[in-house]
Amino acid sequence: GAINYLINGRTPQAGEIFKNPRMARTLRRIADEGAEVFYRGDIAEKIVRCSERLGGLFTLKDFADHRSDWVDPITVNYRSFDIHEMPPATQGFVTLEMLKILEGFDLKSMGPQSADVLHLMIEAKKVAFADRGRHLADRDFMKVKITDLFSTKRIEKLRAQIRWDRAAVEYESVPAGTDTEYVAAADSEGNLVSFIQSNFMGFGSGVVEPETAIILQNRGHLFSLDENHPNCIGPHKRCVHTLMPGMIFKNGKAYAALGLKGGHVQPQVQAQIISNLIDFEMTPQQAISAPRFNHIEGTKVGLELEFGKAVRDELSRRGHQVVDGNPESFGGAHAILIHPETGAFVGGSDPRKGGCALGF
Repeated sequence: GAINYLINGRTPQAGEIFKNPRMARTLRRIADEGAEVFYRGDIAEKIVRCSERLGGLFTLKDFADHRSDWVDPITVNYRSFDIHEMPPATQGFVTLEMLKILEGFDLKSMGPQSADVLHLMIEAKKVAFADRGRHLADRDFMKVKITDLFSTKRIEKLRAQIRWDRAAVEYESVPAGTDTEYVAAADSEGNLVSFIQSNFMGFGSGVVEPETAIILQNRGHLFSLDENHPNCIGPHKRCVHTLMPGMIFKNGKAYAALGLKGGHVQPQVQAQIISNLIDFEMTPQQAISAPRFNHIEGTKVGLELEFGKAVRDELSRRGHQVVDGNPESFGGAHAILIHPETGAFVGGSDPRKGGCALGF
């Protein structure tokens, strides 16, 4: 890796020119020759040889057998808006389950960022994440049908687990994520794109195939080693991942695209933003800039500093362990809304992270 990613054995400094000609040649070949050279050509052969030298398990058949799927989103209706998320192995269904649980409460009457709204959202997140822990896997290996998780009877049962007066539901923590970027785009013809990409853990495994400069990633870190779990590591299987670009439709037409960086925090932040847009009729920028919670583990909840003492005290009274959240733990969101009457684009970009809303 040093010959490709360091300058004379040291990391590049700010303002210094960094060149990676081997990676440039690799990308040019893929652009000119297509995916075949990566999955069935000499690039695959070089990666497999690198893996073998280090005791890895890659085979040429692994590369040749790879396929990308064109999938339909999973959808729920929330207060007359259709919310679309990517199906498993991503965690998009967690946001949908949270919203269906919350739909049984009149959030608007409670007021945005109120202790009542936060309490219900935190508890709904715990319930939905328990389902995530039990069921989420490659959809071809899941033991439940994803739409069954949203049945009216089941949602009512999950909603009943929430106590109005106490932080009653507990769920173990999952680590925050890094190295993800989200982009939303729209055009004058009504097209709307919600796109997310991630390097997962930066330089991944730390292994670099020297001739191509390709880094061997470690997304498989999110497989389970429990052989009874549907996400247990196995052949021809996609591991759980956190990427979940979202879309909202209103009356059958594209209404908004939204998403965020943030790893495992994405479902609870998306639910907060969607509720801000729909329940409290905020603009995208208002919905994104509004203060957030981050349920961490057990009864521990991180709050942004904008939440006042009254909200913190009431949540504490109900049994939440309230702490000041790590500023890096609340994600970085972006959104575009298409005004249903004028067709104007209304953008929002998170002040917590780098990004901006641009029109051209």
